[in-house]
Amino acid sequence: MAVRRIKETKPKTEETHPVGVAVLDGRVILLCRNPKADKGSELYFVASKKNFDGINFAKTKKKIVVTLPDSSEEELDKCSDFRFGNLHGHHYMTYVRQTGDKKHLVLATSKDMLAWNVDGIIGDLGEPGVFVSDYSHDGKKYIYSGNGSVKEAISKDLKQWYVESNPVMSPRGGFFDHSGMTVISSAVTASGIVLVYDASYKKDGLHFVQVGAALLSLGNPEKVIWRSEVPLWGQFVVAESEKLRLVGGVFLKDKIHIYYVSPKKGLLAISVPEPFLAKSAKRGESLRLQKYHKNPIIEPNPENDWESVATFNPAVLYDEGKMHILYRAIGKGDVSVLGYASSKDGFTIDERLSEPAYVPREKFEGAGDGILLNKMKAIDFKVFSTSGGGWGGCEDPRMTRIGDTIYLVYVAFNGYPETNIALSSIPVKDFYAHNWSEWKKPVLITSLDPESKNPATLKEFFKDKPWYKPKFGIGHKNPAILPEKINGKFVVFHRIWPNIVMDFVDDLDAFDGKTFLKGEKIIRVRPHMWDSHKISIGATPIKTDKGWLVFYNGVDKREMSKYKIGAMILDATDPSKVLYRSRRPILEPDQDYENFGHKFGVVFTGGAAVKDGNLMVYYGGSDKVVCVASIPIDKFLFDLSKDVDIHLTPQKTTIT
Repeated sequence: MAVRRIKETKPKTEETHPVGVAVLDGRVILLCRNPKADKGSELYFVASKKNFDGINFAKTKKKIVVTLPDSSEEELDKCSDFRFGNLHGHHYMTYVRQTGDKKHLVLATSKDMLAWNVDGIIGDLGEPGVFVSDYSHDGKKYIYSGNGSVKEAISKDLKQWYVESNPVMSPRGGFFDHSGMTVISSAVTASGIVLVYDASYKKDGLHFVQVGAALLSLGNPEKVIWRSEVPLWGQFVVAESEKLRLVGGVFLKDKIHIYYVSPKKGLLAISVPEPFLAKSAKRGESLRLQKYHKNPIIEPNPENDWESVATFNPAVLYDEGKMHILYRAIGKGDVSVLGYASSKDGFTIDERLSEPAYVPREKFEGAGDGILLNKMKAIDFKVFSTSGGGWGGCEDPRMTRIGDTIYLVYVAFNGYPETNIALSSIPVKDFYAHNWSEWKKPVLITSLDPESKNPATLKEFFKDKPWYKPKFGIGHKNPAILPEKINGKFVVFHRIWPNIVMDFVDDLDAFDGKTFLKGEKIIRVRPHMWDSHKISIGATPIKTDKGWLVFYNGVDKREMSKYKIGAMILDATDPSKVLYRSRRPILEPDQDYENFGHKFGVVFTGGAAVKDGNLMVYYGGSDKVVCVASIPIDKFLFDLSKDVDIHLTPQKTTIT
């Protein structure tokens, strides 16, 4: 979201000390401290030159006076954190007064914003507070205060205030506001009371500046009905000399303007679109996929030993009016093979083969002398470790058709700590005819084996990758191939814990078991969000008019037992560039078949396709069954493109 560029004019020294901000008759007014006055006790307003302009200010100054109950003047040099509100035509100002070692939150009223009278102290609060403008509930008025947790002060007469002992909001571990909140501003909307807060903190020599918001119920102002999972705006500043100081914020027309002071850049304004907040409680609901009411569509078959335990994590290819499904299957031997099924309508399985379509054939996926499956090369079930509910084999496939060839990538696991990715292919005509013997000999396209003598050992692989520190047990997983070349290169996605990585290769048929993917580009996990622990590509990307649509699997650090599904859109010509990414999961494990299988709380996609204008997303439930969910693609793409993180560049304000 672009913000209009303003010609930068360095403010004069005496106008670089704003301490508060308000709105009067459509104009933004800055409360500034005059550093030349005795002890900085003089405060004055400067107003924006035009209505609804929070950037350009006139230098005309109007001094304010604050009178105490004993008729003496307030010592304004001992006051800070000024916030403003309105009620029944009167103006209300809260500020923090420092008296010795104690701080008190003070409330003052005015008719003209210039002459103020102190009404009293708000309980025992000593933190910044905001008066909720033009709002009362059961005849009560409200102030939200906080510089850590957010508390609520209530009054019937605006003289005596009662402070609730239990906080309305507390810091959230694992979220951006884990270190505390300082209230900035509030407004009453049709959706509820919007409370904007600063959640800045310091760590490892960095100063993180972040703004969050919450929506509280109009009928119960103690109830939080929505709270931002990620900052509305944020940045970090390295040098302490660059530390930004919060001034305040106002709601103006269709935006929220939040002001900071930079020691080097002067007064900065960050504008956040207000409609985002007005609709926040509902934002993301339209991105929810509709689960098929007859899920699961594929379940283990006790009549076939090879798929009697689990059938899950499907890949799909929609072609010639049919949805072709390759699903991971585990049977009595606890080795993963791939089964085949198809559906004409995308929901009902019309065909399901009694023998596997793909089985392990190489030592790197656990094959050796042992049981013969489907007249293909024998496999040996004597492997040494577990992966995703099995003891080795071919796991979590993805299919991509390019020309007359269907490429298959999957996790190859032979029982050793590290998993790798294998590549095979088959002519389209043989795939449709189920001539499984025509699968090309698989080859590894990754290597993280610490005993390997190949150049792509752990140390070599990570030597030029400062974004990750190698450790055992990470492995390569969750591969996918883009259906089209980008700048003459094939694009291969995979996961090196915890991020999605991608490579650009000249020829998919040139892998020889000695050359491996390098992990050239990266899509990272997002700290403090639902995908903060690890992410991986799910379905093969789908080309749309907005870019490459990608469904991906994610795990939250705060809920590491659950897998959820999200979506992103990648740039059509540079898939390493993420254009849009869902702020919330689009699919979560909330059904019995997603929680009571082999692993609690798992939805894990491996395939998606567009059929008759609908997105069809196929996924494994609880590592046991195959399920499907759908949504109209046009609506989904529109909503995903609107469900964006807000990262706006601060703008220099001018006072001329």
